[in-house]
Amino acid sequence: MRFNYSKILTKTYLLKEYIANHKTSYDIANELHCCQYTVWKYLKSYNLGRNNSEKQIGIYNHHFKNYPKRYCIDCGKLLSLRAYYWKFKRCTSCCRKGKLCANYIDGRSFESYPQEFNRCLKKAIKDRDDHICQKCDMTEEEHQILYRKVLTIHHIDYNKKNNNKINLITLCTKCNTKANYNRVASQKVYEDKIGEIYALH
Repeated sequence: MRFNYSKILTKTYLLKEYIANHKTSYDIANELHCCQYTVWKYLKSYNLGRNNSEKQIGIYNHHFKNYPKRYCIDCGKLLSLRAYYWKFKRCTSCCRKGKLCANYIDGRSFESYPQEFNRCLKKAIKDRDDHICQKCDMTEEEHQILYRKVLTIHHIDYNKKNNNKINLITLCTKCNTKANYNRVASQKVYEDKIGEIYALH
């Protein structure tokens, strides 16, 4: 005989256990000796859900019952399991702000570009590079379809004031972002690339 869980898995019961007590659907299923899918099905039928922070609490209750919870020292948000494992003190969003960002270098990214770095100069660089990313060979048409904007011009030595043509190269958005991670290696790669371009011309 098939057991009817509708009398047990009521909205009141699930509100108490899933929302108030922060239990996971797995925990509730174990207590009632039923399938986890059954609990999930009733939660969905009652339109009961939790935000990511509350879900994390449920995960902690199930997997890390004997461990203390860790919270972000800036915003107080419950840290993820990955952050807990690596003993991070801040959540992902707080780690990417201002001076805490891995790519932050004395605020130079906030400097404005000089007047000579204008549309005419950018067009000249793109014409020289055939409107193709010099790293991954993405064309400008493909870039506009994927990112909905034109290709970018990258300063090889990361100095915005150095707008010499041998210091500028055409890159797609993805390659331009990657160039900011390992600057020493990226600078060497693009210096060699520029050398090849002018050798061909």
